Amino acid sequence: MPNLSILYQHSLCVKNFKYCCNNLLNGEKMRESAAKVVLEKGLTVKSLALILIYTFLFVPVNAYANQIAGGSAMIGSPLGVLFLVSLAGLFAKVLRLTPQEAATFWAAVAIGAGGSFWIMYWGRFEAMIGFVYRFPESAYLRTVIPSFVVPTNTAVLDAMWSGGAAMNLGVWLGPIIFFMLGAIAWAFTGLFLAGIIGKQMLEVEKLPFPVGMIVGYDVNFITKYEDSQRPKLFSWARGKYIWIGFIIGVIVFVPTVIVADWFPDFWPSLGISLPYPTQFSLGGWLNTVLAGLRAWAPVDTGLFFLPTTVVYAYLAPLDLTLTVWVLFFIFKWIWPIIGYGTGIIPAGKDYMNMQAWGGPNLYWIMGDGSGIWYGIALYWIVANRKVIVNSLKSALKTSSGSETGYPSDRLLWAGLGVSFLLIVLTNLAICVPVAMAVIVAIIFVLAQIAWARAMGEGYIAQVSGPRPWYSTIHQVADFGLATGMFPSPSGTTDRFDVGAYMTGYVSNLYFGVIYQSSNRAADVLNYFRVAQMTNTSYWDIIKAVAITVIVGYFLGVLFTTASLHAKGGANIAGYAFSPSFFTNMRGYALVGSVNPTESSRALGGPAGYYAHFIVGIIIAFILYYLRARYTWFFINPVGVVLAPIAFFALNAFLGWLLKYLTLKIGGTKVYEEVAIPFCVGWMLSIALLLGFLDPIGIFVMRGSQFKLGGF
Repeated sequence: MPNLSILYQHSLCVKNFKYCCNNLLNGEKMRESAAKVVLEKGLTVKSLALILIYTFLFVPVNAYANQIAGGSAMIGSPLGVLFLVSLAGLFAKVLRLTPQEAATFWAAVAIGAGGSFWIMYWGRFEAMIGFVYRFPESAYLRTVIPSFVVPTNTAVLDAMWSGGAAMNLGVWLGPIIFFMLGAIAWAFTGLFLAGIIGKQMLEVEKLPFPVGMIVGYDVNFITKYEDSQRPKLFSWARGKYIWIGFIIGVIVFVPTVIVADWFPDFWPSLGISLPYPTQFSLGGWLNTVLAGLRAWAPVDTGLFFLPTTVVYAYLAPLDLTLTVWVLFFIFKWIWPIIGYGTGIIPAGKDYMNMQAWGGPNLYWIMGDGSGIWYGIALYWIVANRKVIVNSLKSALKTSSGSETGYPSDRLLWAGLGVSFLLIVLTNLAICVPVAMAVIVAIIFVLAQIAWARAMGEGYIAQVSGPRPWYSTIHQVADFGLATGMFPSPSGTTDRFDVGAYMTGYVSNLYFGVIYQSSNRAADVLNYFRVAQMTNTSYWDIIKAVAITVIVGYFLGVLFTTASLHAKGGANIAGYAFSPSFFTNMRGYALVGSVNPTESSRALGGPAGYYAHFIVGIIIAFILYYLRARYTWFFINPVGVVLAPIAFFALNAFLGWLLKYLTLKIGGTKVYEEVAIPFCVGWMLSIALLLGFLDPIGIFVMRGSQFKLGGF
């Protein structure tokens, strides 16, 4: 057990919510202090020009590249672009960016252009074409879904599915606009929600937001000129640890990135699994090493080593990473060894699901069931109810903004309200029942609050996350079936129900976004954290993101639709419009399924599942209460829901160990002056390799597979 005084001295989380709330309500001194900070302009002609150039250049390129290379072809990382622009700025002063301009650029393109990448990669909105085209019920669906959502002409759909045809823009203009409205609805919900909850999370609770921290340091190290000196990155005397991190990062990432994408058969020939660039799957190797142990108890050895994620784990509060790896070890190793060894767990039974012998399903409570996740959101709302109410009252009374760079409460609440309404309307347009449309929108907002809290605490993934949001598909579908909001279909053609079907679809769409896209409230708060570190106005961040979302998402939807016409509907990289995908999605939407791991065979049915869901919420409240009351209590609710996921465990342990040793041996001086610059250089290496060098190889090695065009 680590020295707890060290652990809590350097943990950046503020755990007493009641204290935080009182601070905000009586925080005139804090606001006066904040008002003294000089905020410099971030959204300038120069930064806006760079934002638009980046968006118009990289969104179309990625629209085609991801059709072949999948998620590995996210070409043109913001950090790589800033590095190249700053390098050019050494020779031409007119190209130099201030830290505020760089911070605004990064936020805008990461959320706007980056979010458009996920639109293209998953083809989320175009997926509806498959729903109305590939099922026996297609003819019926086309009679009830408006033509402005999906063309009802089968010849038009045939051309898109088969590929090789140019897109008729006139026919597809309505669907493109509808897809665009849906994309804006999800992005703007997170954008305005972040403004409302950010005042509390950033200014009062002072959550660290490690992803934002690393971006803030990147921006300052690359663009900040001090006393007429070059930025630290371009000075060996002041930036040597950045370059040491860069060099070591290149050594680590060249095999995992370039070899993986340029020569994809290389690693399997060595018996090493490399699911995606920068990721090592260690499960197969550990299974061999621990074959004897696994024959006795099926301990979880599906561990992953993600070098980039270790950086975020290193910056995260120690209590979070400690919670993740300690509980993973207990739940995935100790518990099955004891359970199977003593006979508590019957042979052949899932050791995390004890329902079969009268116990709980730990998956339902901790991870897939999302009970603790939504408990995190509900606890935050309850603890900050006065703050939220006061903000809403302020929106109704005044339109003035704050001195800290936020837009007015009136604008934030109005923007959130319009975005929320747009979500509901886009649901209604595809025949989702009114009550279910509202429920989907409410849960979507709750999920974003939980995610923001998680990333603020130090959630250690970069983009993707655990599966629990996907179980929302099942939660919503089951709730609708149980309450009679739509008839209970059997899944057969004679009892097909459009309302149930489309409710499942939109649940997957919105909560798939929460799962993996870079346009959540949490991502906006990451860049508000950058704004804090660079004295940039939050309002500039919001305006820049809004502009890029509108431009980037329109391009993303347009080019994805065109690319489908060129290559065919079966070539969406993420979803892959295959019969098996639609069959599975149809089952999710039509058959009451309480959990992805248990399907409709789960004991207790929906009632049993929701009992676990409520237990998870209660556990979250208890954990937060204990954290606020006892300084020695280190269990972090966010860490609890990450603990069952092997994807994070090893990286959490490595990040925790390295940070603990740094603080124990070198103290905060070494942590801030050596370790953080090293992390910046480490991330710079992956930005340049994965964002620029790797795509060159993809185009060169796989160029014959591309079919550019489609208009």
